[in-house]
Amino acid sequence: MKLAEALVLRKDLQTRISRLRDRLFANVLVQEGDKPSEDPIELVERLNKSFSELGALINRINKTNAHTFLDDRPLSDAVTERDLILRRIGIMREILKKAADRPNRYSRKEILLLTPLNVQEEEKVLDRLCYEARLLDAKIQAKNWEADLL
Repeated sequence: MKLAEALVLRKDLQTRISRLRDRLFANVLVQEGDKPSEDPIELVERLNKSFSELGALINRINKTNAHTFLDDRPLSDAVTERDLILRRIGIMREILKKAADRPNRYSRKEILLLTPLNVQEEEKVLDRLCYEARLLDAKIQAKNWEADLL
């Protein structure tokens, strides 16, 4: 199995766990005399089995990421770098959106809010970060389809 396939399977297992959680919440309490639409004990067993499968798969993915190299460094380092860049991008987008929002003043006596940021320069930095993230993500995705899962 390729690493990319394992990542798809991981996402599927995470979705399955989320759905089992929702189904458990819907069936864990019933009125006296009623029966739940699904057996909560069976759902707990399926949830535990899914967690076991997910844990084993994550261990294999992590081991593969640590032993697969991308540009002379472990793939796990590249994934970490990409994730940090994406977090920075998210925060910068929020900040720039907030800086661009100018509240309406109803009179000149109201306090004027200004931003100390140079929004145009920060937008250029954000564009560069987005470009770096796309390039790195493309390299990671390509390596994911080359690498065999350990």
